[in-house]
Amino acid sequence: MSYPTNPVSVCLKCGNRHSQVKVCKGEGQYAENYNRRYSMCLTCRDFVWYDPPTPISQIPPHVLHAISNLQKAKATPGALECANEGCTTSNGKRRDANKLCTRNGSGPLCKQCCVALGGCRVHAAGGVSFHTAGVAAGPASTVMPSVINPADITLHQLLSQFPPPTLTPPATQPAHSGPASSQTASIVEARPPTKRSYAQPFDEEGYGQLARTAQSQAHRERQARAERHAKEKEVMMQRNSKQQVKVWFEPSEKPKTLQVVLPIYGVLVPSEHSPILRLLGSSCAYIEVFTLGPVASSEFILQEINVPVDTFPGVPTLLLKDGLKPEQCPGLDEAIARVIEDTQHLLSRRGLNDLHRKANKASSSPRSLEKRRMRSNSPTSSSSSLPPSSPSRKSLSSLSSFTISTKKVAPPKASIPFPLEYACEMTKGFEHMLSLLDRSRGSVESNFAMCWPHCKFIKSTYYKQEHVYKKAKRSRILSRFVDAGRTEQGSWSALATAVESEDDAELSNSSDVPQPHIPDSSLDHVVYDFQNVRVEHFRIEPNLVDVSAWCENDIYRPAAIMEGPTQTGSKMEIYHIILSWRHNQKEQDCVLKKVALPGDWWIPAPNEDVGYLAQGMELWHSYVLMEEFTTAVDNARESGANWTVSIKHAPTAFVSTESGPLGLVQPFIEGLHFTRQSLLDQRNTLAADTVDAFSHFVYEKTDGLKVITDLQGKMTPEGGLVVFDGCSHTKTTEVEYQTIRRYSLGNRGDLGIERFCKSHLCNIACLTLGLKRLEEIGK
Repeated sequence: MSYPTNPVSVCLKCGNRHSQVKVCKGEGQYAENYNRRYSMCLTCRDFVWYDPPTPISQIPPHVLHAISNLQKAKATPGALECANEGCTTSNGKRRDANKLCTRNGSGPLCKQCCVALGGCRVHAAGGVSFHTAGVAAGPASTVMPSVINPADITLHQLLSQFPPPTLTPPATQPAHSGPASSQTASIVEARPPTKRSYAQPFDEEGYGQLARTAQSQAHRERQARAERHAKEKEVMMQRNSKQQVKVWFEPSEKPKTLQVVLPIYGVLVPSEHSPILRLLGSSCAYIEVFTLGPVASSEFILQEINVPVDTFPGVPTLLLKDGLKPEQCPGLDEAIARVIEDTQHLLSRRGLNDLHRKANKASSSPRSLEKRRMRSNSPTSSSSSLPPSSPSRKSLSSLSSFTISTKKVAPPKASIPFPLEYACEMTKGFEHMLSLLDRSRGSVESNFAMCWPHCKFIKSTYYKQEHVYKKAKRSRILSRFVDAGRTEQGSWSALATAVESEDDAELSNSSDVPQPHIPDSSLDHVVYDFQNVRVEHFRIEPNLVDVSAWCENDIYRPAAIMEGPTQTGSKMEIYHIILSWRHNQKEQDCVLKKVALPGDWWIPAPNEDVGYLAQGMELWHSYVLMEEFTTAVDNARESGANWTVSIKHAPTAFVSTESGPLGLVQPFIEGLHFTRQSLLDQRNTLAADTVDAFSHFVYEKTDGLKVITDLQGKMTPEGGLVVFDGCSHTKTTEVEYQTIRRYSLGNRGDLGIERFCKSHLCNIACLTLGLKRLEEIGK
């Protein structure tokens, strides 16, 4: 048997593995499948055929007779008597036949009669191969024609040329008195002896050499397939066991981020990984590991380098070389806040209520109340061999508000009121808080506990005092109070009074600006800049290519824009804005995106307005293409293929004032921020495949003229994806590139499309959606 060129290894319906390629011997219900190569899914039993149906003229007669008799027997209702008329039981009744018997003749036989005649596929006689058994001898009129050449003959017509021969009774049938027994004996005596055939000898040059060559080749193919499957399994295990490690190894040096493979899933032994040892040095015997304990504690624990460390999937492990102080580790506070947030989100999704109860029970034991920051007790170490005590991590261990429980736990009572008494005591903490990139509630609360460990976090109080600090810094009066030190002139209350006096003067000048209603009362303390804005929406033209901007009317509507960005990226600054999305609608929370690039970022566009319009039109075109992609996904799910997650795109509008453009606005989306790389790091392959399939869909939908990559957005609590940004690449030689959308940020044209074609690998989502191969698109 020659092996197929591209055998199927994974079922396209259920995704499970297929069996090895086999050859059909004609033992089924359809004669046309004889001598065809096939493989079958081991789970859903779905067949894949590699050869066309076999013509009826090439099917052996005994296979046709066997299938014909089998179909007739199955179609007969009730029991079927043995075709041998002399086959009876001890009480004289005819014995029932086995309907699955494939013995060539007038019909199925019972087991005794079939075995006596040489057996069949179901009733195999000892030492006899059932598929080589010939047709029993009969009258001359039943002899098989010598030449058969039916070019277009049907199966029914071909079977009619082979009338069934007269059956001979089994040799072991006992003789009965009367005419029937004498007739049976005469038939047995008239039966010719059975012809036997023997295998060809295994000589050195003929058949034996060919057989040995075929066996060797088959063995090599099986061994190669086994090695390939083992290698694929090993690669998948290594992929699922990847762990990211951040190592601080030198004072005032940025950490090194390493990617290591864990030999044991969920367990990291630092001494077993050479990259970690190379950074820490061969003489390093102790490290400090950031540990999230089960009893609401988060701190660095000093341990030996060969002690195992528990890890969480998708959450980096933080390691410090022994002797480093917190102020000597750049980026340490941000990394701790990110680890706490990611771990809390991961554990809350798993529902660790039982683990929380066990942790609370264990926290009451005397052993759990011991001092946690201690050196690990290794069998090879003693107290005399320990190095001097490392600097304390009070600023890090103060993150004790973290808990793995999904229930809210009341924080401990504060011993010092907030804000502190003097302005010089608040400067360092507020500078750290204002430098945070992640301004979510969990991040702000955890960093507040790190800056003011003895103060209770109250959301409204903190943001009110933060506003006072920013106003004082912007008005350039902060340094006067800080330089006064711990005196009455340098108190925080004196600073707040000075800021309020300036606010009254500013409000008198801006009283004519209408103020929109703020839907969230908890944001009343936040400072907003009230402006009249004009909202322009986008729409797709009938040709499904051009995008235009339009405004419901030229009436400017009030909007409240938060002072200071909530997040800052490599190209954009994100602001919180409150406005009505449509005319005569209620105000809602939205996000305002402003480009934060230096200089004239819109070049080669003629001006800033065109630059923002180009970016907004591309986002709206992505929104329209995402709607078509969602329709294709729904159609695939109706057919039983569910290899994607729910995904949609956020709408986009352009906002401007009388003095110029403000930026792009989108509805506020709640969820966890994601990118394609973060989905892969979290081993969320289903969501990552959905993002890749959308890029493939856009490339096919536009006939190779455009592709959208680098998608990012928010992951909802239900697991769905909401995309709010992406990077579009358009062919420079096509008409579509001549529109103003070519000025969108990050559009690399032909280079971007070429990079996508080289890096994209079709996944199961692409196959279930029926997308073409990239090589076939645009030809």
